[in-house]
Amino acid sequence: MIIEYHRPNEVEEAIRLLGREKPKTIPLIGNTRVNPLPGEDIAVVDLQNLPLDQVEMVGNALVLGSMVRLSRVIEENIGGKALQELIRREFSHNIRNMATVGGVILGGDGRSELLAGLLALDVQLIWLPGLNESHLGDYLALRDHWEMGSLLNEIHLPGNVQFRSDSVRRTPVDQPLISVSVCRWPSGRTRIVVGGFGNVPQLVLDGPTSEGAEIAVRSILRQANDEWASGEYRLEVGAILLRRLMNSLNEE
Repeated sequence: MIIEYHRPNEVEEAIRLLGREKPKTIPLIGNTRVNPLPGEDIAVVDLQNLPLDQVEMVGNALVLGSMVRLSRVIEENIGGKALQELIRREFSHNIRNMATVGGVILGGDGRSELLAGLLALDVQLIWLPGLNESHLGDYLALRDHWEMGSLLNEIHLPGNVQFRSDSVRRTPVDQPLISVSVCRWPSGRTRIVVGGFGNVPQLVLDGPTSEGAEIAVRSILRQANDEWASGEYRLEVGAILLRRLMNSLNEE
């Protein structure tokens, strides 16, 4: 159960609280699920009073503060049409007004199409204290064991890339059964991520070109069975989505 609630006005105070060993302390950063284990006492730190909602371009990178709300991304035309449409597909209007980019990173699972898209974009995370850097993929691999006292400060998105994402859902308001996200750099570097299942989205390709992309997608999806869809279904649909996205990129 939640035994303490804190709403600090200073970043340093938030970091101090998050670094405590007891009680276990987690951030409330928008869209983060607070699900303590039965009998587990936790404290929460509400970050909405902190100056973590900046939006700026630094070189070719779009820099978003971790508390930037998803509604703002759409209203201010931030990050391009593909990213905005992805947000619209996953989150209702009311949820977008509460959810933040950082909250999706800290709390999103394998069925989050936005988290899959951010992984395809190979976004860089900046943490306080110390302005330590990590790539989203490295963080997701260790998310359950991430260092106590770390506060997500910024998310850096590449600004000179082609990005596309698509998914299949039972109904428009459901989470995706399968999603595919593709990002391509001017050099030809291509990253492909699949989602719709598991604890986190899966990176299936990060190479100098898209060669072998469909083989890689089929290999990952073959065993992607769960209560929502079979691996065989995801394999076939994922390959179709991938071809559609690659054709869209090539037509630009």
